[in-house]
Amino acid sequence: MKTNAVSVVLVTVLFPFLLGYGLLHFADSSRDCIEKRLTAVGLGISLSIVIFSCSIIKVEMFVKDMANNVSEKDRCRKDFRIGLTASQVCYSIPLLISFVLDLKSYTFYCILFASILSGATINFIFILENSVKCYFHDLQQWASYMFFYGTPQLAELISYHLITVDEVNFKEKICESIIRFILGLLMNSMITLNWTISKYDFVVLNDLIKEKKKAEEIELESSDESSDEENDEFSYKELKCRICLEKYSSERKKRTPRILKECGHTVCYSCAKQLWIQNKPYIECPFCKVTTFEYKGIKKLITNYAVIGLMDELKLAEQNKRDHCNCHKTVNI
Repeated sequence: MKTNAVSVVLVTVLFPFLLGYGLLHFADSSRDCIEKRLTAVGLGISLSIVIFSCSIIKVEMFVKDMANNVSEKDRCRKDFRIGLTASQVCYSIPLLISFVLDLKSYTFYCILFASILSGATINFIFILENSVKCYFHDLQQWASYMFFYGTPQLAELISYHLITVDEVNFKEKICESIIRFILGLLMNSMITLNWTISKYDFVVLNDLIKEKKKAEEIELESSDESSDEENDEFSYKELKCRICLEKYSSERKKRTPRILKECGHTVCYSCAKQLWIQNKPYIECPFCKVTTFEYKGIKKLITNYAVIGLMDELKLAEQNKRDHCNCHKTVNI
């Protein structure tokens, strides 16, 4: 933790200093050199504040969450919400200013550069690491939301372009429209990602692995306990789905026992289908809440042949018992 904090502080101090130094020497020796230098200094200071603030917030949040035993999923959710909202603000600033300032001015390009770099820095600090270790449900909905939110804004940009353009400034207006379109695309992507993640939720892969191991341990313990019991403690009536309480059957497809591969629990085909329809493309086990992903439906779920074999053995044992009883009755007669 201390090493990470030192690294963050070094990056926070050195990066803005080098950036400000480069921007100061970027300005030429023309008459507006002083204005450009002041703008460059302001840009460097702004970036320093953004990066330093984000780094401090990130470190303080991590320390506080670890002290309060906040789960990794809640930490990721908080980082996504803060990072996407802050990035949205960063990308919206130059978009709004583009309708006020001249897009060819040095000030606008500095604001544009600072905003985009600030948004990218925020994404790197809050979002990048967390996005790698998470699986997002129905993330493909992001494209449809982008189309839904972006189409009206694109129509407004086209209308504004057609109203303001003429033969003299046609090329300039085309460039301005392209810049506004890119900024709007960046802003909308942050809005729709925030909406999609909050609506469809996500799974932390580390938590999924821990749940899987825990479920395997529980399943192993239960199997060890059951193996110590005598076979006559079982009955054919107990071999039924724990959801619908219907007996398993190897002859009826709806009652075929299927295994949830991530946790090992068994449910009937019909109940597995209902669970999959509720949470496409995954099944959440109703017993241990472990998630099993099946993109092509439940036909890929493995049939629990152990249950079927046990059913056949119990059927045979009951049949032999009845035959034995019938033989005794015949002898007595």
